[in-house]
Amino acid sequence: MNNELISWGRKGEYQKDNFDNFLRHVKFNFNIPAVHVAGTNGKGSTVHFLEMAFKDAGYKVGSFSSPYFKDINELIKVDNVAISDENFRKIYKEYEKQFKKYDLSEFEMETFIGFMYFIESKCDICFIECGMGGELDATNIFTPVLSVITSVSLEHTAYLGKTVAEIAYSKAGIIKDDVPVVVGKLVDEAKQAIVNSANSHRTKVYTIVEPANLIETKEGYNFSYETYKDISINNLARYMVDNACIALECINFLKDNFNITNENIQHGFASKTLDARLSVLEKDDHVIIDGAHNPEGCQKLASTINMRYPMARFHIVFTSFRDKNLERMLAHLGEVTNDIVLTNFPHDRCRTEDDYFLFLGEYTYNGDPVEAVKKFREEYPDDYVLVTGSLAFASYMLEKMR
Repeated sequence: MNNELISWGRKGEYQKDNFDNFLRHVKFNFNIPAVHVAGTNGKGSTVHFLEMAFKDAGYKVGSFSSPYFKDINELIKVDNVAISDENFRKIYKEYEKQFKKYDLSEFEMETFIGFMYFIESKCDICFIECGMGGELDATNIFTPVLSVITSVSLEHTAYLGKTVAEIAYSKAGIIKDDVPVVVGKLVDEAKQAIVNSANSHRTKVYTIVEPANLIETKEGYNFSYETYKDISINNLARYMVDNACIALECINFLKDNFNITNENIQHGFASKTLDARLSVLEKDDHVIIDGAHNPEGCQKLASTINMRYPMARFHIVFTSFRDKNLERMLAHLGEVTNDIVLTNFPHDRCRTEDDYFLFLGEYTYNGDPVEAVKKFREEYPDDYVLVTGSLAFASYMLEKMR
């Protein structure tokens, strides 16, 4: 497995000095037109919308998105097809000695393999999603044609900063001289930090506007955005409309150099969206799985649930990683229901029953999340069950429940 191939990579301290030295040693150069996407939430969906629209327009499209759920190959795609084991191993083996000499982390190796694959594949355009941050992120090794910051909220405070403004400055580290910046809906202190950074790089910040003629449909939403008419997305989550608008704002800047039509956008955006974004199980439409993995994500999820299912009763099966703000996540989900079962799944960062000890007086614990869902469905056949708390957990449950 490719996962095992590079599992020796450096762990621990969040820095990339070794990576920079490695890149200089191998004379790394990336000159494919590319968009760099940072943000607390919404990065993967924004990249997906862009990827599918440009693919529909006939371009060869590279995309790098994290995290992966089963195989490292998922991170690296060309035309929405994951890199093959053969190509992954070929690039790895070519640079294995240098990887080890410079003691690279797993994510740094994955990033480098992705960029080299895009070069070898002769992509026309690439969409690169940051891993955790901005300035220090392993993906911050090229000059994009456009920088994007989807959202900013308190997350990874041990690495990125203690305030929203500090985290915004960190994510603004992807901004380059004279390269325009597109941002989603941001609180004032985050936007001001990004504007200040953009000013120092002699560039401007462009914020999305509200979509027009927004209509809920059975499959998702239909809306217009500035000159782009009759755009449909097949996902029930309202927050996906905002991500689609960010992608459309990006296309405003890219269309001068790429031939992309409103029809390409319509086809691309209407294609199947990413899993774990308010995904409804096909075999049981009363089970909904979402990868909300931080307080902002849970707030948006709760808002969507209350809007799309105003009369429904919900029960929640929840777990999260240890570095997340559990109290705030549960508080937002409490806007949907107080009937929340805490659980666990096989992941080294996931909370265990012991990690929940402060909350076990208020919530029930069941170490088997599939059993917890089944119990809710048996006891409350007319109600809905929401499974959430982590993208990795949502992916795990989608596979188990399908």
